[in-house]
Amino acid sequence: MAIQLGKNNEDGLKRAVYVAVQEKSRYVAERIARTESARAWADGFIARYETDDTVAAYRWEVSSAHPCTDVCDMYANADLWGLGKGIYPKDQCPTLPAHPHCLCYLSPIYEGEVDLNEQQDLREEGGNHWLQKQSKDVQRQLLGVQGAKAWEAGRPWQDILRNYSPAVMKSRVKYLPIDRSMLYYKQMKEIEPTISKVIQEVAKATETKLAGFECRIKEIDSYQRKIKEHFDLGDENYRAKDIVRYTYLAEADNLVDKIKEIRQKLEDKGYKTVEVKIHG
Repeated sequence: MAIQLGKNNEDGLKRAVYVAVQEKSRYVAERIARTESARAWADGFIARYETDDTVAAYRWEVSSAHPCTDVCDMYANADLWGLGKGIYPKDQCPTLPAHPHCLCYLSPIYEGEVDLNEQQDLREEGGNHWLQKQSKDVQRQLLGVQGAKAWEAGRPWQDILRNYSPAVMKSRVKYLPIDRSMLYYKQMKEIEPTISKVIQEVAKATETKLAGFECRIKEIDSYQRKIKEHFDLGDENYRAKDIVRYTYLAEADNLVDKIKEIRQKLEDKGYKTVEVKIHG
């Protein structure tokens, strides 16, 4: 009977160990899957809004499934940059996910919703202000028992807060440079009237004519196609330099002199001129 009981205990122990190992493996797998899903979402968010100049900042949002107080509560409720609770300049947003199982997310703050002129680094002051409003139990939960004492003694909360990182959010997504290049396209269109005025003044001063002036701005589809062609060839840093194009007309017998004169006029106005090869 004693031998049989020992065997049952051994079998029971084996089953318990097996179940424990399986549960631990399942937990680890779920943690990795949940954390990587959050990271993939964050990558897509940053890739989408990083170059969107209508988006001025990001807001840190705590998930409705947030189980307990942690670093995310500070990120979402402290004013660390003078822009309001949980609002961060686009280049100063904390990394997401902030910790394993993190389900928080970001939302865009558009121009007009926040004044970036009020931006200032309040991380030390803002973090202290938020922590001071928390109960002693919450402070110990965030900082640890000894950490809470050290913070009260004057140690910076950044050195103690669990899962805090000074790193800022950057997308890992490798995407076509079209998204980023669209910013250059928009900027060029904004300054085009100024450039066109100078081009017309130079044409008048050098007694030359302009051709195709009404079609001087490259169509956006053509621009994107050119960017993609260079990307496919491995040139990921290519920037199209002919978004706005002008053509001066001159007689063949004085073409060289006119080119020199036009270049000099443009350089006198602060423009840089370069020679490019045109392939047939």
